[in-house]
Amino acid sequence: MDKGTGSSRSAPNPRPRRSRAALLPLLLLLAWTAPPGRVDAGPVPSFSPRLGVCTSVSNAAAVKNAGGDYVEESVQGFLIPDRPDSEFREKAGAAAGSPLPVSACNSFLPGSLKSVGPDARHDEIAAYAGTAFRRAKETGVTTVVFGSSGSRSIPEGFDRAEARRQFVGLLRRLGPIAAAHGVVVAIEPLNRDECNFINTVAEGAAIVREAGHPNIRLLADIYHMLRENEGPEALVAAGPFLRHVHLAEKDRRTPPGLAGDDFRPYLWTLRRAGYAGDISIECRWDDLAAQLPAALKALREQLATLDGPDSRISGSSLDSGKSSHRLSSGYRSLPPHPGNLVAGFPRLLSWMGVQGDISSWPQDAAASEEGKQGAQRPLEGGRRSGFPLQANRAPLPSRGPLGLLAHPVPRGMERHPSPPHEGLPDAGKSRKLTEGRHGHR
Repeated sequence: MDKGTGSSRSAPNPRPRRSRAALLPLLLLLAWTAPPGRVDAGPVPSFSPRLGVCTSVSNAAAVKNAGGDYVEESVQGFLIPDRPDSEFREKAGAAAGSPLPVSACNSFLPGSLKSVGPDARHDEIAAYAGTAFRRAKETGVTTVVFGSSGSRSIPEGFDRAEARRQFVGLLRRLGPIAAAHGVVVAIEPLNRDECNFINTVAEGAAIVREAGHPNIRLLADIYHMLRENEGPEALVAAGPFLRHVHLAEKDRRTPPGLAGDDFRPYLWTLRRAGYAGDISIECRWDDLAAQLPAALKALREQLATLDGPDSRISGSSLDSGKSSHRLSSGYRSLPPHPGNLVAGFPRLLSWMGVQGDISSWPQDAAASEEGKQGAQRPLEGGRRSGFPLQANRAPLPSRGPLGLLAHPVPRGMERHPSPPHEGLPDAGKSRKLTEGRHGHR
């Protein structure tokens, strides 16, 4: 009896409730081995990225005839910041007469302009960038990709922590310069055979986050991801910072369709996360004019069959055969990654008692703050970031015992369609592999 009221209260059930968390290993195993299409990940946004090719503007007609949407050029070969304006006018004239826009440039810095190390030349880089970004605006280029392995590789024996501080400091200088000209700088992770600093999308996202400027963003090259054995889940975790995507086949950096690599686990993850940027083929061509139509066709076929019965990614499952195994569609399967379970985690974790709106969890404090400042609005230059950032993010929910597993699920993964393209595309860099200018950014 409750004193003063005379009402009775039922005693709490002393029998402990069985935790659903105990079923997690079995559920994950079932999700991993389930046939395609068994995991209901909910509705997904439409996904029709523009497709471009990393090549010279002189090949724009061939790209257009093959079905491409834009061309990616080179800072050093097209914007030529180290050359006088009189020489640049010829390049600008070629872009003005091109049947396709030059939407982005790669090959940002020459190896002589060191970003890190005892010979770092940040003042000279800032001056060089000012010229490059001004000319980018004049020619309609909205993205400058910062791979530049020769510039950013850390010298042997140099303190890596200091090199990181130098690089982040440089990005903080470049951000306002880029913003003044409506340009976004996209940091490209490179595999460790090409560079010893920023090798994965996860590392690149951490650098971009630390730089803390809306005109400093990230590029994901699926070729480099494959070389680093970095799975599609990295695209989810880095989503708020991702500006652009490149791809090529893993073994010999061949164009899509030649070896038959299946990019759909990565493409499916991009679509699932609401990616709104472009995708460029950046590869080694034996004969661009002859190979390009088949390459664009193969990539479009993969995009069109993301939900197909043989795509192996309709829910969470991937074929786990050897790299030489081909799916019935003729595409070579990629090894399974735990990140392919991401799409099914919101419902799974909700069922298991994780509280809150999982789809709205912020990636981190920086991304959340960026959303509060209206990151969904267009960046300078009229372009949006590849992934929509939502203002007024929901607060981090009570995670429960499995909360850490749900953390990688980005805001908007379950709810937000891709925003429409505005103006010119945000493309990335290009190595001039087609015309014999084979050298890294």
